Amino acid sequence: MLITVKELKELYPEFQDTNEKLLERKLSALEQTIRKYTNNNFQRRAIRSDCFVQDEKIIPLKGFHRFKVGDTVEINVDCLNEGLCVVETATDTYITVDKELYDSTTTLVTKVEYPLDIIEGAINMLKWDTFDRDKVGVASETISRHSVSYQQYDGSNTIDGYPAMLLGFCTPYMRART
Repeated sequence: MLITVKELKELYPEFQDTNEKLLERKLSALEQTIRKYTNNNFQRRAIRSDCFVQDEKIIPLKGFHRFKVGDTVEINVDCLNEGLCVVETATDTYITVDKELYDSTTTLVTKVEYPLDIIEGAINMLKWDTFDRDKVGVASETISRHSVSYQQYDGSNTIDGYPAMLLGFCTPYMRART
């Protein structure tokens, strides 16, 4: 996860009254959008373990892992259990994550770390989505002597429904698609 809902609410008071489930869902969607747009999975390959899954516990094959509670991990090489998860429990012998897992004999678990500028960029996208999306499409509005104009958004200046200018922070992290 880019940032926890608790951290988001502590750092940005404008989100205090927003539903936690909604924020969590939007943050997950933003994470997927950024990963897809940059073609970068932000994996820290030095923190990776070959594991197996038994009774919803991820158990390393070599008996050692470096994952901590709250870490975002990506599960690969496993047709039953794939995707991003957050570590909920980390003991010396296993970890548990925030999603349902199926027993499997081959699982690769890798820590995912996002740079601060990616996190801040995602928060700016969340702010735009929460507070400014409803202004999209208004070209001009005049009430008495007060006039407001908004930029028009169309296919040429948007990416996945967000203004292209909001995704500029992703440029240094872009990877070639092969």
